[in-house]
Amino acid sequence: MVIVRIEDKNVSFATSDTNFSQFVPIDNLNLSIQGILKEFPELRRLPDKEIRKEAVKRFKNHIQNLGGEDDIKKYIIAELEKEGYVLK
Repeated sequence: MVIVRIEDKNVSFATSDTNFSQFVPIDNLNLSIQGILKEFPELRRLPDKEIRKEAVKRFKNHIQNLGGEDDIKKYIIAELEKEGYVLK
């Protein structure tokens, strides 16, 4: 389970691994290289650390370009649903 907090253009995440007590920015998530490459296959040429760094950069840029909290919420929900998460 993942909990997402959206405050203006700031998005943070908490998981059941942390008992939902600590929200962290996307920079602190252990993003799957396989998942990133599924979304951005062109990053395959980079070392793993750089793949994660570029994915975080793209996420943050995308969030900044969305209209507001409602647009961000819709985007996050759609992305999580693509990965099999169910909204509760």
